[in-house]
Amino acid sequence: MSKLFYFCFMLKRTYNILLVEDNPGDIRIIKEVLSKSRFSTNLITVFDGEDVISYLEQASLKLKSFPDIIILDLNLPKLNGIEVIREIKSKKKFRQIPIIILTSSKSDIDINDAYKNYANSYIVKPINFNDYSENFLEILEYWFNIASLPYSK
Repeated sequence: MSKLFYFCFMLKRTYNILLVEDNPGDIRIIKEVLSKSRFSTNLITVFDGEDVISYLEQASLKLKSFPDIIILDLNLPKLNGIEVIREIKSKKKFRQIPIIILTSSKSDIDINDAYKNYANSYIVKPINFNDYSENFLEILEYWFNIASLPYSK
C-alpha cells in the first residue's frame, strides 16, 4: 500500500468513540470539539457504568464495531469508573479497547487505581473551556494519529 493511499485512507476513516459521561455540560463540550475536529468520528454516549457494559455486550452480540476508544469519567451512577474498567478489562473480547479516563479527580488513589486496573491514560478535566477543548483535541490527535489502534471488528 502506498504511503499516499494509506494517508488518504486514514484521513477518511471514521473513529468510534464511546463516551461514558453523566454531565450534560461535558458532553456538550466534547460534541462541540468533535464537530471542529479534523477527524471523522461517531460518538456514542452512555450515562452510567452499567450502560457501558450493556452497550459493549450488545455490540458484541450484533457483530457491530467496538469503539476505537472509550472516554470514561470516574464519577458515574450505578458503577463507578474503576468498576467499569475492571469489568471491561476482565473480558477478553473487550480488553484491547483503549480506555482514557477523563475526570475531575486529581486524587492519587484514583490515578493509581485506574492504572492498576489497566486504564490506558488518565487525564484531569481542565476547568477552562479553551483548555478543555485543546486537551480533548490533543487526546484525539494522539489516539487517532500517533498511536496505532487495535483492529475492531
